[in-house]
Amino acid sequence: MEIAIISPVVPPLLSMQGMVGGAENYALSLSAKIAENGNSVTLYTRSKGKSEEFRLGNNLKIKYLKSSSGWDVNSFSSELVKELMVTHFDVIHVHQLFTVLSLSSLIAGRLKRIPLVLTDHGGGWELLVSMPRLCARLPNVFAAVSYYSLNRLLRYAPGKKSFVLYGGVDVNLFRPTVNGEELKEKFHLNGFQVVLFVGRITRIKGVDILIRALPYLPSNTKLLIVGQILDWEYFNYIKSLVKNRYKERIIFTGFIEEQKLPQFYNACDVYVQPSVYVDYGGQYHGSSELLGLAKLEAMACGKAVVVSDVGGLPEKVIDRWNGKIVRPSDERELAKAINNLLADEELRKRMGQNGLAMVQNECTWNAVARRAIKCYHSVWGK
Repeated sequence: MEIAIISPVVPPLLSMQGMVGGAENYALSLSAKIAENGNSVTLYTRSKGKSEEFRLGNNLKIKYLKSSSGWDVNSFSSELVKELMVTHFDVIHVHQLFTVLSLSSLIAGRLKRIPLVLTDHGGGWELLVSMPRLCARLPNVFAAVSYYSLNRLLRYAPGKKSFVLYGGVDVNLFRPTVNGEELKEKFHLNGFQVVLFVGRITRIKGVDILIRALPYLPSNTKLLIVGQILDWEYFNYIKSLVKNRYKERIIFTGFIEEQKLPQFYNACDVYVQPSVYVDYGGQYHGSSELLGLAKLEAMACGKAVVVSDVGGLPEKVIDRWNGKIVRPSDERELAKAINNLLADEELRKRMGQNGLAMVQNECTWNAVARRAIKCYHSVWGK
């Protein structure tokens, strides 16, 4: 098949710290695996400068398109629209619903009568978010990252053909055999039990709830908080929560390259993702955590996980089998779940092994690519 994949942001060949998260890695990783399965894939994304094209392997091209306003999520690319109108593709797979780049791609595909698949990752331009039914009417098929995401999309376009692809993990990179001892020594973690969070520091991630839980955790517990600070107002707020006697027990690392993340997962005892619907300022976030890829990465490293019951986070977490699910914004319940795991090494190991087996069986990028290809064939009635 000839497949066009559109994503407003993907990991550029030169690293751009903090701008790339789970959604952006999703598009690139999926493109690579679909190409490995013998399909010809062109991945289109925006460029801050001139248009460039790179080939990765025999079947994958990445085209960085010069757009009207650089990295702005609402930028328009006339070059992309022209390419979609004159190039033969069997399927166009668009990532992110509420952006100008994505919307223009859907319209171009409609005009050319090319089957359109949509995977949304949340967020987007407020103007487009305010008219979701119009945007959601354009794709032929929804390929959601979770059932939570799918149900949101189907509210806008009931009855549309749909699939759940979930996200994937590079199990060759994220694995339980990576040595985390050097990292423990670097951050003075030896002799402590380590609770890890990985994610961009924004108010929906609930890091403040994790910090509020710290007084209820054993005194030999340290919090290791990994991720680029994208909301400095929020970061200053969570720093204000750190009392003097807890300062030595909380470590903020800032941005860490993906290749180094497995060391952090393997250095921890428990992984926690405490995201919220309602942030510390009282603002509601309905698209908070459509899936949560970091929890899958932690499972791939053999770790028990604790996640809040927010969005798609509980999906792929079976309570008391491979992790624990807690009420959002409840630091005492979060602390109780963490304490239960920290106090029972055998339970942690058993949950970690269960999570690892689940990821290896269901959540590799190969498995996601197979589901995506099945989705593509469905629009052709094959």
